[in-house]
Formats: sequence, C-alpha cells, structure tokens
Amino acid sequence: MDKNKILLLGGIVLVVGLLLGFVYLIFQNNQFNKTEQEPEIANSPTPSPIPLETYQNPSGFEFQYPQTFYIDERDNPKVYADILILSDSLSGQMSIKVTDTKLENANEWLKQESILPKANERSQILFADIDAVQVATPGGMMAVAVDQGALFVIRLDWMKDKVAWQKAYENFLSTFAFIAPTKSKTQQSPASSSTGGDNSLDIIFEGEEIIE
Repeated sequence: MDKNKILLLGGIVLVVGLLLGFVYLIFQNNQFNKTEQEPEIANSPTPSPIPLETYQNPSGFEFQYPQTFYIDERDNPKVYADILILSDSLSGQMSIKVTDTKLENANEWLKQESILPKANERSQILFADIDAVQVATPGGMMAVAVDQGALFVIRLDWMKDKVAWQKAYENFLSTFAFIAPTKSKTQQSPASSSTGGDNSLDIIFEGEEIIE
C-alpha cells in the first residue's frame, strides 16, 4: 500500500472518529440539560387558592365568594335581595335575586318565563337544603329555586372568563346557608310594602335555625 492511500485512510478514520465524538458530546449535553430541568418541574409551586369572603344578607342567608371579587347590593324595595358579584379584572358577573312568589316550584317559574331548556341543558341541584333547577344558558348558567314563598334566581354570565366564574358559582352553591334574619319585626316584606298589607309576610326560610 503506497503512502498516499495510507494517509487517505488515516484521514477518513480521523474524520469518522471526530464525528462520533461530536455526536457523543451532543447526546451527553442533552442528557445533562434534561437532568437539570427535571427538579425545576418537580418543584414548581402549586398556585395558592384564592381566599374567600363571607357575605351576609339581612333577609337571613349567607354565602362565600372569592376575595378578588366584590359585592354590589342594589336597593330594590320590591325584593328581599338583589345582589351582583363582580370583578375589576374579569369580564362577566353573577346575580342573586330573592323575591316573593306564589309559585310552587322552579319549573313553574321557568315555564312562566318561557325558558324551556332541553333535557341535557337542565339538572337538579341543591344549595343549602333547597331543591333547585340548574339550566344552561348562552354564555353561562342559571339556578332557580322556590322555598317557603320565596323565589331564588341565580344567574351566571362568564363572558370570556368561564373558569374563574364557574369556580365562584360553585363556591356560592357549596357555602350558601340560612342564618337568623337581622331585619327588625317592624320592617315590611317586599309584598307588604308594595301592596300596603300588614307585616305578616316576613319570610322564614326552610332550614333556617333561630336560637333563642
């Protein structure tokens, strides 16, 4: 074998050796980077839950809502409660309205309001001890219940922030509870104040416990 062929063969072996070494270094570097990144993923902090605030209504109920939201109570003498839950940073809102009613159940109210959801758009739920009907609406949902002459209508409109508002809605349902009303005996119910009747129509919600 002449000298030129030996040099050529040696050059080929050298190049192949360098390429193999280069590939090995890249592989080792990737493995190192992967090892370095794994602890960061494992140690990623879990987001802390948003603290809850408690709202109490003089009519005799309370519920909790996220601390990042706020309550707007609308003055309406014709109802027991007219409440908005809002957020400065999120679109959407949730409203809670409690009024007098002569209806027997939520289904009667839905029919009266011409709200006729499909079977897969409605379900039976509970908040406190009240049976309620939950209905899917465009861009939100609604819960309706009737208890002891009082109609509860909860409307949720989440707009662009569905996850946050769904959580607020779930907080409302899971924390809603009846408490002793703080209105004095001389205050009138919405029905009596609007019709000029006596004060015998004050609501005592079902499930409400008043300890003397």
